[in-house]
Amino acid sequence: MREVREETGLLIWQVKHAHVTNDIMKDQGKHYVTIFMVAECMMGNKPENLEPHKCEGWSSYSWDELCRFAKNSKDNGGDNKDPILFGPLLQLVEDKPQLVVDYMSDPLWSNPDKALAIAEGRERGLDGEYTRSVE
Repeated sequence: MREVREETGLLIWQVKHAHVTNDIMKDQGKHYVTIFMVAECMMGNKPENLEPHKCEGWSSYSWDELCRFAKNSKDNGGDNKDPILFGPLLQLVEDKPQLVVDYMSDPLWSNPDKALAIAEGRERGLDGEYTRSVE
């Protein structure tokens, strides 16, 4: 919860484990174990980029959008305007964990003021660029 506050300014609660992916990226020489969480925050709060030296920004997507991005990422490497999903996020969509699908299918999810649940942020690390999901 502290890390989310430091990076986004969001105060979160009711944090729950949602899924874990085991991501071997041979072509990049990397192996990630990614832990996805879901949480609640105050309605109307939007994430801020509080670490612009490390992070390009935060974006929020519906489950349907993530599924479309996953298909486009696999089909054509993102030849259109859709973002190319980072390996762990692509694996999350392919695994389709019920907790995440249910959470993102909640009718309040379509309300832009609903708490941020799964967001994609591009963050630069010492070993290159990676994406992590934060709730």
